[in-house]
Amino acid sequence: MTFEERLQRVRDTMAREKVDVIIAFSAAAHHIETADRVALLSGFKPLAPAAVIFGATGNDELIVTPSWDAARAQSQIAAMEISGSDDFVATLSTRLRDLEKSAQRIAVVDLDLMPQAIAGPLKSEFGASLVDGLSLVREAASRKTLTEIENAKKATEIAEAGYAHMLEIAKIGMPECELAAAVKGHTQSLGGDDNFFMMHAENHPLAVQPSGERPLEEGDIIVAEVTPSYRGQYAQICRTAVMGEPSPLLRGKYELVVTAMHAGIKQAKPGNRMAEVCGAIDEVLTEAGYGEYCKPPYMNRRGHGLGISSVIPGNVSANNDIVLQEDQFFVIHPNQYIPEVGYLLCGEPVVLTQSGAEILTKRGASLDSIAI
Repeated sequence: MTFEERLQRVRDTMAREKVDVIIAFSAAAHHIETADRVALLSGFKPLAPAAVIFGATGNDELIVTPSWDAARAQSQIAAMEISGSDDFVATLSTRLRDLEKSAQRIAVVDLDLMPQAIAGPLKSEFGASLVDGLSLVREAASRKTLTEIENAKKATEIAEAGYAHMLEIAKIGMPECELAAAVKGHTQSLGGDDNFFMMHAENHPLAVQPSGERPLEEGDIIVAEVTPSYRGQYAQICRTAVMGEPSPLLRGKYELVVTAMHAGIKQAKPGNRMAEVCGAIDEVLTEAGYGEYCKPPYMNRRGHGLGISSVIPGNVSANNDIVLQEDQFFVIHPNQYIPEVGYLLCGEPVVLTQSGAEILTKRGASLDSIAI
């Protein structure tokens, strides 16, 4: 799907629902699992509060703050009027007053995500005339555009390079936080505009968590979620490495988790339910005797969608009955606690094609050994 086709789908929905204008808000609080409707409708990743005024017949406008960021928006967007502002509430209030005179029905998306200092005055003045427009953009957000898929591939390439850099520089005595900072800096140098990086190390990890000041030790199992963003599109790989030579037991358990992951990937294809992907992973681990550890508090999902424009199709979980579609993009990661060895991470980003899930990584998950 092209970006233009996405916008036309939104306009078609607006026509059916007799909506003249959609106003989409962004608080610019970007996260791998947070949808940003400004990015969805404009292709632009804002740095600060922003809004898109999207008309049923065109004449779209992007309002960005601060005013100096309008130059960046203009360099990326050709088919939309760009307005820079240092007073978001005042600028948007003026636009809303003009729209109330010319538009019969105005829909709003994500006003509740804005800081109260912004949302409060707008709700007080215009709340009664605005209708919830989330349903108008939800279907258009169900698939990634061709550009977003290309950005996902680049983000995956950056993630793999970041992990390879981690393997190269990790050493005994190095604090986790120092290693994490080096990896994030490396991904930024490669073009990543963000990196939700979780990395933790200990002899028997219980979960992945933010890096601390603990120095790396021999025998540590390093679990890492490397999640860089490229031009607003996140991609995630999940990996496990050992400081020194892994035991045969650890290698065997890791292969089990990788096998479970690929069972799930095999089920990730258009027409199947997301619950089937999770079920295939759980089945492999349950048959191996770990059924107890395939549910809370040890496990609540086997992957998730990746923002920022959209996080559909959501979590890889047993209660997600969404039917998968072509061009959806998400990460599949068993990330399983095994009582004999600890918490192990493996996960691959996939894009759905007509024939099934295409894994975007060039080097699949394997248990890595860091020489000491």
